[in-house]
Amino acid sequence: MGMKVIIVDDEKKICQLIQFLVDWEKMGLEVAGVAYNGIDALRLVEELEPAIIITDIKMPGCDGLELIQQVQHRKPNIHFIIISGYQDFEYARKAIRYGVRDYLSKPIQKDELEETLQRVAAERLENQEHEQNVNILRSKVQQQSTQIKQTLLKNLVNQEQDDLQCQDLEAINNRYHCDFQQGCFRVLLVKPDFEETEEYELIYRQITRKISEISRKEFKEECFDIITYEHDLGTYVLLNYPTEGIQEFRWQLKHIRVNTANLHEIFQEIHVTVGIGRQVEDFRQIGQSLTDAKSAILNRICLGIDKIIGVDEESEAKVFDPYTAADTDFKSCFLEMVDMYDLDGIARQLEVLGEICKSRQECDGNSIYLALRELFGLVVLQLKKNKISGSEEWMPEEFQNVFYHCTSVNEVFQRFLGLIQRIIEKEIEENRMVEIKPIKLVKSYIQNHYAQPIKLEEMSEMAGFNSAYFSTMFKKETGQTLTEYILQVRMDKAKELLKNKEIKINDIPELIGVGDAKYFSKQFKKVSGLTPSQYRRFFG
Repeated sequence: MGMKVIIVDDEKKICQLIQFLVDWEKMGLEVAGVAYNGIDALRLVEELEPAIIITDIKMPGCDGLELIQQVQHRKPNIHFIIISGYQDFEYARKAIRYGVRDYLSKPIQKDELEETLQRVAAERLENQEHEQNVNILRSKVQQQSTQIKQTLLKNLVNQEQDDLQCQDLEAINNRYHCDFQQGCFRVLLVKPDFEETEEYELIYRQITRKISEISRKEFKEECFDIITYEHDLGTYVLLNYPTEGIQEFRWQLKHIRVNTANLHEIFQEIHVTVGIGRQVEDFRQIGQSLTDAKSAILNRICLGIDKIIGVDEESEAKVFDPYTAADTDFKSCFLEMVDMYDLDGIARQLEVLGEICKSRQECDGNSIYLALRELFGLVVLQLKKNKISGSEEWMPEEFQNVFYHCTSVNEVFQRFLGLIQRIIEKEIEENRMVEIKPIKLVKSYIQNHYAQPIKLEEMSEMAGFNSAYFSTMFKKETGQTLTEYILQVRMDKAKELLKNKEIKINDIPELIGVGDAKYFSKQFKKVSGLTPSQYRRFFG
């Protein structure tokens, strides 16, 4: 379907001539309508929304000039081609003043009509492409501006820019493309919780993005600026609004929570908790509001999910240390059990700590988070001191990912125990691999040097252990003593040599490193149940 064209002339023959004079389809055009006066033409413009109008200037009623004026006022993007005779020169000059650049002289010639239409159609396409490119560029600029804004909130959340809270609003606006104004600031944190499945991460990202959209829509009418940032703990929302505040603030938070929870129709059952940071009038205090919002969400393990949780802005939040309520030096005992890889003891210690946290009213989610984060750091540090290579893999993010997914105190301690167990089991495996590697090295040496004298002291030194520890580890790994293993390797090699009748039986003891023929014969019969001669007769 091509660009729509309307033909307007009070002479029907002129309209028919234009209509049948050229191949419209070939030029990507179509005659969508024909009108014989200006009034009917205006009606067709409203109905058909043409791209091009070919019109006579002099017509009864509403003439061409009046038609051009009215159409350009309503739809300025429509392109006009006027038809004029020699005596219509003054009319044509007025049309040109109205912005009309193309006209056809009567009598209309096919070549002239085709050339004009092709040029106009090409210009229209070029303009459409330009407009599309401008829209794409505008969209990219808007997107980049939004991303730069999000960088501000991201830096605040991750504490990546120490100077942010020292800058004035003008500097912040210039640096991060914000539209902040003097007024109030507040940070919200919206946390979705739902059942973990194989697609959990993908669904989580989609939901947190949706929360950003819902939050911006909910507050856009009352805020100077809104910035959102999707994080592992939820969607952070930074609001800047007039000092008189947001009229229906609590209701709007409820709308955000309910609208997010309603996404279960697309995904699955979603529990939504909103953490509210304190209101501050100075942007340099925004860190306090952000900390409040995060603490509120961490506290959902104590207060419950599907709620709007705020903080007491009048009093300074106090962190409860559950270790001070323990009967013993909890941290030292715990680390001793980590050193001994005592998983049962670790579980018992964490059970005690969990009971303390649940029994003390002053212990909130943030206190539990800080206490377990400290304990996790001590465990990793202890393993690093022991020079266990794998311990360097366990970063703070491992702990945060465990904690962020929990919705109750019991679940927090269960997941934390699971994390510590995974670390310990990996360290045990790392230790085993560290010990196995030298044993494998010794076994390889014996396989290649069985014909030479092999002594325990030399093999222990090769493995990097003392003789007693090496003997214990070798027996544990192979199920044999070093002497038994060497003998087995030599006897296996003897079996291979006995199958080759070109090798004399008397030469074999020396070839495998035994030397003494009687000892060889005795040991071979002990291993295989046959004398060397019998073995050759059966298998040679």
